[in-house]
Parts: sequence; structure tokens; C-alpha cells
Amino acid sequence: MQTPVCEIDLKTGILCSACESKLEKGEITQLDVEISKILFDLSKRFKEVNDVVFKKSIDTGDILVLVVGKGSAEKIRGRVLRILSKRLRRRIKIIEETKDYKVLSQQLLAPARVLAINIVFLPGNVEKHRIIVPKQDINKLPTNITSIQKILKDITGKEMVISFQ
Repeated sequence: MQTPVCEIDLKTGILCSACESKLEKGEITQLDVEISKILFDLSKRFKEVNDVVFKKSIDTGDILVLVVGKGSAEKIRGRVLRILSKRLRRRIKIIEETKDYKVLSQQLLAPARVLAINIVFLPGNVEKHRIIVPKQDINKLPTNITSIQKILKDITGKEMVISFQ
């Protein structure tokens, strides 16, 4: 299992100086540390959690997004996800890390559909990505639009706008 926190820190419950400096610099959050500890505990009960690569978490208040490595999402589904959600007392969405904006958007917006992603070029060499979702899928979005746009910006570093057709 790979987490942003050292395995020794997870065993002892105390952060080493390297992980402490990551926390102070803002590279990881206290929530990342808490999730890493919970995943470490769950790895003792569920063998599939040993293969999970946890990258980071993004908390918008109403939903918690866990960014995991490729192939790790299906290992956190089912009972593991329910236990994690219960311990954190939050709704959780699992997203696999990818460079493909369409795949990333589909994972985040599911069960809503993504029709297309357009790149809008604005004056001053500014790019915005526009994600087009069918109007009838508005009620299927996992959270509000501003939270989704914040999550996408945190993951990609790009400005993303959701529009409906």
C-alpha cells in the first residue's frame, strides 16, 4: 500500500520529520494523514487494500474525493468504502488518477454523462476546458457545480467549466 505518509508513521501513529514537513508545507493535509491511517488499519482486514495507491484527498464540505492510482479504485469499493465513509462521516467519491480530462470528468460526474470536453481559448493565452453534460442529467450530479469545478481544478490545475445542453 502506498500513501502520502510513511508506513512507519502509520504503525506508530506519530509523523516523522519528513512527513511533518510535508504537512507544514501543505503538500499533504491532516485529512490525508487520517485517511492513510484508516486505510492502513483496513489493510489488515482486507487483503485487497494492500495494493491500493492513495495519492491525496480533496474535501469540498459535502463530498470527499479520494484520488488513487490506476487500478486502485475497484479495491476500495464495497465494504471497504462503506467502512471508510462511516469512519470519516462523509460521502466519498473515488477517482483514479489520469491525464485524460474526459475520463477524469466521467469518474467525478458519474452517474451523469459527459458528452464532450471543449477547450476554449480566451485572450491573454488563457485556456478553459468546458465539460458538456446533458440537461436531463443535472439531478444526477454527485454534488453542486461549484464543488465539482473546484475538485477538477485541484486535480488538473486547469480551469474547468460545466455547461448543460
